[in-house]
Amino acid sequence: MAQKNNEVVVAKSNVLSVTSTNVELPNFKEIDLGNEPRRLKIKVTNGKKADGTKFKKVSGYVKLPIYEGVGEDAVYVRDGIKRISVHFKQVAFKEDRGETCNVSDINDLQTGYLFVKAKGLRIPSIYKLQYETDDKGEIKYNEDGEAKIKYPEIWVERGVLGFLAAVTSQASLDVDSDDKTVDATVDEETGEILCDESEAVADLESEEPETEETTI
Repeated sequence: MAQKNNEVVVAKSNVLSVTSTNVELPNFKEIDLGNEPRRLKIKVTNGKKADGTKFKKVSGYVKLPIYEGVGEDAVYVRDGIKRISVHFKQVAFKEDRGETCNVSDINDLQTGYLFVKAKGLRIPSIYKLQYETDDKGEIKYNEDGEAKIKYPEIWVERGVLGFLAAVTSQASLDVDSDDKTVDATVDEETGEILCDESEAVADLESEEPETEETTI
């Protein structure tokens, strides 16, 4: 109760209450959310190190708040889907491995869906860039003097359950009932299928960029 200008003001609060509310307790022993499966859409490409060694680059799609800028200067712009790098701990394919798991290491993966136990999958809560720092909290710099940027990452720590590769959908092949088919131009001498300039530009524009973002 507060007093203002000789008037009594009653301050109301929703924190404390004497009203009875019917809250049911779940059976905690039967709930095991950590072992629930999670499906992560991934894209796998071939990378090459400076020494020429080839390796698999895995990235995954997540929906989260997106910030533009770096560190404390970053500001929220929208919620969206980001494709960010996926990293695996050495025991990811061994600890809590599913009995029907069909992959044994990262080299068995390709673009598709990776199934992981919820407790073994760690994703960022937001997409925001940070500066890399050393043990003393000082920002690290590249040889050219630019500050090193740390990007958000997905980590698979354990509990890989299996993998399904992406395949061509039947919907894209059902063409018999479509009367909007446009035939390609064919070279009468060589039989080669040709495309005009507009089609070539469309093909280039349809190529997926290395970093993908979809606004929702």
